[in-house]
Amino acid sequence: MILYPALLLLAILHPSINAIEIKLKPGGTLEEVQALYPEGQISPLFTLPRERLVELSSVEEGLPDLTLWYSITFPIQPLVEQSEEEIAASLESLDSISNVEIPKDYAPPKMGSKYDMRRHLAVTPNFEPNQGYLRMNTPTNNGIDAEYSWTFDGGDGEGVTIYDIEYTWNQQHEDLEVVRDVKLLLNEGDSLPDNPEETGHGTAVLGELVGTSNTFGIKGISHAAKAGMAPEATKKLGSNRANAIVLAVNDGKAGDIILLEMQAIVCGNPVPKDKSQDGYGPAEENQSVFEATQVATGNGITVVAAAGNGQVDLDAANCEGRYDRNIRDSGAVIVGAGGSGFQCPGAQGGAPLEKLDFSTFGSRLDIHGWGECTWTSGYGDAYNDTDARDDENKWYTLFSGTSGASPMVAGAAANIQGIAMKRFGAPLSPARLRQLLTDTGLPQVGDTSKKIGPLVNLRAAIDSLLATMSPTNSPTASPSNTPSMSPTTTPTSNPSNTPSMSPTATPTASPTNTPSMSPTATPTATPTNTPTMSPTATPTASPTNTPTISPTATPTASPTNTPTTSPTAKPTASPTSKPTLGPSTKPTAIPTNAPTTISPTSRPTSIPTNPPTKISPTVKPSAVLITPVMNPTAKPTVFPSVSSKSGKASEMPILSVKSGKVAKSQKADKTSGELI
Repeated sequence: MILYPALLLLAILHPSINAIEIKLKPGGTLEEVQALYPEGQISPLFTLPRERLVELSSVEEGLPDLTLWYSITFPIQPLVEQSEEEIAASLESLDSISNVEIPKDYAPPKMGSKYDMRRHLAVTPNFEPNQGYLRMNTPTNNGIDAEYSWTFDGGDGEGVTIYDIEYTWNQQHEDLEVVRDVKLLLNEGDSLPDNPEETGHGTAVLGELVGTSNTFGIKGISHAAKAGMAPEATKKLGSNRANAIVLAVNDGKAGDIILLEMQAIVCGNPVPKDKSQDGYGPAEENQSVFEATQVATGNGITVVAAAGNGQVDLDAANCEGRYDRNIRDSGAVIVGAGGSGFQCPGAQGGAPLEKLDFSTFGSRLDIHGWGECTWTSGYGDAYNDTDARDDENKWYTLFSGTSGASPMVAGAAANIQGIAMKRFGAPLSPARLRQLLTDTGLPQVGDTSKKIGPLVNLRAAIDSLLATMSPTNSPTASPSNTPSMSPTTTPTSNPSNTPSMSPTATPTASPTNTPSMSPTATPTATPTNTPTMSPTATPTASPTNTPTISPTATPTASPTNTPTTSPTAKPTASPTSKPTLGPSTKPTAIPTNAPTTISPTSRPTSIPTNPPTKISPTVKPSAVLITPVMNPTAKPTVFPSVSSKSGKASEMPILSVKSGKVAKSQKADKTSGELI
């Protein structure tokens, strides 16, 4: 059997395939491969220097060795018939090879939009009122409450870089100022392909994430974050998703986010012959992507990945356990697509918190976001400038698919990390952040046997985070009575009634002796969240000097007593506590245009009673205002004017906290602190 020409046939029949990826077994060599394919060009799959790859794989035990991966490229040769499966089997039969991957240029996980709005003003309106996902989750709005996170320092993504890995972007879009001059992550001398994929997809993703906070267009979930862009296909390398991930890891720091806006044919499903996306699932189906993701999470960078639009059950037998966490877990947050609760043109109109038909599902999925009706930049099917319809810099869209759901989660993750780094001086580890998101999300409803996970809930996640963190400050002593610090001593009680803490005791408040806390006091942990004392900062009380908590109150506590906060301290919540829902932000209409009546799917509370407003055929709206309408007789709320929020919401008081016991630093030279 002639193998080498068969490999060339693969490249000819599939022009997007210009290489085969192989992984050597530890101690294996390339001699067998070179003997089989003497004319093939073999080069390392990952383009960073070998020393840097070793460094990235050495931050913790058990990470894969990326130096074992190679790419084989071939010149054009005569056609010989042989299937991909036969080629892969021939390579895998070699004693020195453990994995074979045949990369392809798969379509990004976006569902097609049938929406085409052509009646607009030349000046871009403010579409933020249409971005229901930014607001609180209420009976009439299925939001993730990004607005709540903005009230905290760092809660707009400040200090975090989000790396988007896909094909291309329009960096000149009017609402993407943060990426205007950002350089793509490419190897020296490399560039985008001569005919790159359309830019709409990447532009839509960036709008959801880092859209500029201004008086027009849309507003990003993490509008103060920085953005990085790593193309998954380049002119010199062709399709090389795994290398793009590693380039982002090399550029980033612990606490950053990598978003994988890509999908792959999974579980042995056939490639669809039409434009459908049946059979598509997570990109980590490919082992090189899986291992690059492991290295990213091992270096403290959270990876958020689209689950894919292929309606695949990842727990099915033909998946062979590749998505069983007990067998194979990259550490990524895998995101499914759920209903928005709104009706918008071309969308399925899924009910809130329910799986959309196209979404891949299974126990490996962690969480979900909206898979429809997501206002953002790009494409131009929802808005374009009537004076210059071809001006892509003023195009806006209603984004969909797991492509639209995953940026929602990536933005939420960035905002949480921003808060953690501002409050505690360190980001959360990827594993802890993933658990926080899933523990505090709004549970999936409907057919839960097809799991996509809960909807991200920033309010509950932030409240849980702040409730479970330990304080940095012990009670402040008077000027002449400063507590001594001991690296190993736990505070003990004494006859003068000094507060005492046991390393394992759950704190309980004293009913008669609750000291008054100063404005900088940290809330007491709930009974399920015992404070963790730092081994280097544990006060040892003096036998004769009791620390003064306030000018008028000296604490007298039993060994289990813990000071409680004053009314001015920030309330805390346990990880499972339900967030307190305040008044939701109501969308407002653009003054010169009546809103299009767009109905959300039924949600069983707070049903308005007014009849729907109809738009006169002569009215030309400057934007579609998606206003909740809970049944056919309901009327959307219309306000006389649009209020634009150009700045951050007011800051809440910042409590003094500490990171508690921290993990080993993942990248000490590039992070603001240890991983929490």
